[in-house]
Amino acid sequence: MAVRERLPVVGCAPCELPWVMPFVAGWAALVYHVAIRFEEDRLTKRYGESYTGYCQRVPRWLPRRPAEASPAARSASIWRAAAVEWQCLLLVIVPVAKEFWH
Repeated sequence: MAVRERLPVVGCAPCELPWVMPFVAGWAALVYHVAIRFEEDRLTKRYGESYTGYCQRVPRWLPRRPAEASPAARSASIWRAAAVEWQCLLLVIVPVAKEFWH
């Protein structure tokens, strides 16, 4: 699932009908969850134990830091991840704010 599935939720719902936003977000979360489950089942059938092991090592929703990373490496990766998240947030905030100020 890419950004193209989330853009209608971010761009349209708050501007036109703000009260619909919780329903749209809930529906999007449900559809996203069902799609992820479907893809995981399909990948488990295709790749078997190697995919099951991958699922055990890699979290589905929230990333976690590797246990073997040094404190300096952890700190650098946290700041790098924060910088990427801020860039993504700005990519969403600027167009939405622009719509509100027109």
